Amino acid sequence: MPTKIRNIHSPLLNTIRLFTDGSASPRKGSGAWAACIVSDCDEQMLTGTAREVTHHTMELQAVIEGLRASIDRKNYDRIEVYTDSEYIINLPGRRSRLEKKGFMTRRGEPVKNSPMIRRLYELLDRYPVELIKVESHARAGQDEITDYNRRVDKKSRELLRKITREK
Repeated sequence: MPTKIRNIHSPLLNTIRLFTDGSASPRKGSGAWAACIVSDCDEQMLTGTAREVTHHTMELQAVIEGLRASIDRKNYDRIEVYTDSEYIINLPGRRSRLEKKGFMTRRGEPVKNSPMIRRLYELLDRYPVELIKVESHARAGQDEITDYNRRVDKKSRELLRKITREK
C-alpha cells in the first residue's frame, strides 16, 4: 500500500519524486513512455516514443529517462520512483540471479532488455533511489500520488494512440 503524502511538493529531505509509465501496442509495434519529475514547486513532464518495442521496454525507458533528468538537478537527498509496473519493482530482487547468469536465459539467449536493465542497475547503484509500487488505475482524487500516476499513464497512452494512428 503506497504511503499517502499530503503535499507532494513538500521539501521533505529534498526529495525528488518521479512518476513513470510506459505503454506499447505489440500488434502495431509501437510504444510510448512518460515520466513526471516533481521537486520543490517544480514539475517537468518527459515523454518519448519508439518503434518495435515491448511494454517492458517502455516502462524501463520511462524510469531511465526520468532518473537521468532527475540526477541533473541540484540539492536533493533522494529520488523516489513511483511506478505501477511489477516488472520494474521486481528488477532489484532479480539482480543477483541475472548477473550470476550473465544476463542469459536458460536457453542461452540474452535476457530481453538486458542493456536497459544494466543501465537501470547502474543508476540505482550511483544515486539514492527508492522504487515505490503504486496501485494501477486507481480512482482519481484518492491522493496526489495516484493523480500523478494517472497523469503519466494517460500521457503515455495518448502518445501511443497518436503514433499508432500515424503508422
